[in-house]
Amino acid sequence: MKQHHPLYDPPLTSESLAEYRTSLFNGQAQELFLHIGHFNVWYGTAEFALTMLLHTFSGGGHPPLFHALTRGMDGKIKVERLKALMKIHGWKLEPGLEKRFEHFLVIIGIRNGLAHSHFYW
Repeated sequence: MKQHHPLYDPPLTSESLAEYRTSLFNGQAQELFLHIGHFNVWYGTAEFALTMLLHTFSGGGHPPLFHALTRGMDGKIKVERLKALMKIHGWKLEPGLEKRFEHFLVIIGIRNGLAHSHFYW
């Protein structure tokens, strides 16, 4: 059986991949990659905290059922639902938390712009 040979690129080896990765992540853009990665980790953690608050304020239902309900929700929907749950329970939204929600809603646009861009992938 004949070996497959790519038409344009040389075959990818672990050495060439390591060289490419080193040149990409240790060059001038190293700090940019670090900041984008840190931002994505921060955003994921904040969104997970919102999900856990939703779980707690909605009565702490069975985790797989709750996951089925919240899977696919973006941060904006989670903030809206969290505010609605607080209103149902008669809890007042403190100004500090309201400001954080407003800031998070701005951050969602930045995160979506990064996550859905060619640069990120």
